Amino acid sequence: MLTPITFQVTDEDGSRDVVVAAPDFVAYEAKYNQPIIKALSDLSYTAYLFLIWNAMHRQGITDASFDDWLAKAPTFDRGEAEDPVPLDRKQPPGTSQLSLSSSE
Repeated sequence: MLTPITFQVTDEDGSRDVVVAAPDFVAYEAKYNQPIIKALSDLSYTAYLFLIWNAMHRQGITDASFDDWLAKAPTFDRGEAEDPVPLDRKQPPGTSQLSLSSSE
């Protein structure tokens, strides 16, 4: 399952963070008849730009068509990824294998 992706997008209107989410993934698949997972794993430039444009269009940030928006020569970077939550390293209640072998 895909989680939302944040991109830093820069075009002639400035720079902003844009969050691409499920509606944008579905829109890509409907338009291009290709799984978004495949497009992203192939690093498809068109897929990334379409997702960003669709998110911006859906959120009311742009009312330009995809082609007109591309004419603004947008660039993008993947936003800062959140650090994963560390696993709890506390020993669960009970006896560990290490303590059993050391007492034998």
